Amino acid sequence: MRCKNQGSDYDTEDIQWTCTASLPSEFKLGSTEVICEGYESSGDPYVLKGSCGVEYRLLLTKIGEGKYGRGAKSNTYDTDYGESSQSKLGAVLFGLVFIGILGWI
Repeated sequence: MRCKNQGSDYDTEDIQWTCTASLPSEFKLGSTEVICEGYESSGDPYVLKGSCGVEYRLLLTKIGEGKYGRGAKSNTYDTDYGESSQSKLGAVLFGLVFIGILGWI
């Protein structure tokens, strides 16, 4: 992903960013938000070089909806994309062993 500073809008602290990414045809960029850290604190107007990060949301295109399906929920984090029962069993066993070790400690 690459984001480019497009200058300020109405206020010098209100920077407009344009973000682009090279994605498979099943996905497209949804909302993006660039967050930068100030020199002394998050509210500091003097931004440290290299301190900016991007929060983004990926959306399915029509091709992606055809391939992965469109769930009843819009939150893709809760959608199960055909995870096998073997991998589910492995996750449950790992969780039980992990909790057992924590209890033993």
